[in-house]
Amino acid sequence: MHMSSYEDIKGLTDNIKLNKDKVFEDIVEEYSNSIIRLCYLQTGDLNESEDLAQEVFLKIYKNLDRFKGNSSIYTWIYKITINTCFSYLKKNGKIVKEELDSNIPNEEFTEEIVLNKYSREEIRGWLFKTPAKYRIPLYMYYFEEMKITQIAEILESNENTIKTRIRRGKEYIKRCSGGEIYEG
Repeated sequence: MHMSSYEDIKGLTDNIKLNKDKVFEDIVEEYSNSIIRLCYLQTGDLNESEDLAQEVFLKIYKNLDRFKGNSSIYTWIYKITINTCFSYLKKNGKIVKEELDSNIPNEEFTEEIVLNKYSREEIRGWLFKTPAKYRIPLYMYYFEEMKITQIAEILESNENTIKTRIRRGKEYIKRCSGGEIYEG
């Protein structure tokens, strides 16, 4: 259901008007696992993630007729998910300002070496230790295979900021893999 062309989005917006419940069912089927994973990435708690995913789906259903097709449905859903999780974490005092030291070495980071040397679970563990402002773009880029432009749109940041956050996140993970975990 990853819609991108104008015709696909126009067809989707027309279909929402005709059969909102069917479109919603398709969205739940297509995106439920991705939404739960994204919520889990931000909370680190499966129960909270499932609760947040339900809240996200309620928001999607309530606002489905407001989807105008200015972005893909995928981008729109991810934006709702990110905002819902951020609001939840902020409301519950779980957001901490995390600033990475500006003195991180700007060394070459080779993803293939890390991916071949370490298990996916080790990499996920380091990802969870990464500050949220780097973790979320890294996750979206590497695990959801989203483009920088999509991530920037969802996170309401410019593309250069997203590139910087991905680079700094990779540097942070590099430190973790080398045994130097940065405590911010």
